[in-house]
Amino acid sequence: MRPSSSAPQNNDYAVKLTDSTQNWTATKTLAHYKGATNGSAEVIAEAPTQGNGSRWPLANFGSVTFTGASIDGKTLYGIGAKPVTMVQSGTTDAVVSALSSSGDSFTSTWKHY
Repeated sequence: MRPSSSAPQNNDYAVKLTDSTQNWTATKTLAHYKGATNGSAEVIAEAPTQGNGSRWPLANFGSVTFTGASIDGKTLYGIGAKPVTMVQSGTTDAVVSALSSSGDSFTSTWKHY
């Protein structure tokens, strides 16, 4: 997976995800919310939230490697990105590897057994 996003242009964000193993690209333009500080961006594999705010169980996605990740043209290392381990009710659901030497790739692995 190759994710990228850019800061608002004309009050919109451009978000793109490419899967070269399956030969597809998804691009979406999202409206900039009034009052947003543009203080963070995420490259994630996560469990969706239900309508009542609780989280669905994380699907066993095995491992997914994000490559060439960029935020406003900068690598994850270049923006000081930090890995996050997904934990729910004391159980580790997924772990993230260290960044690659190029600073733009990492692997997220499902761990909940």
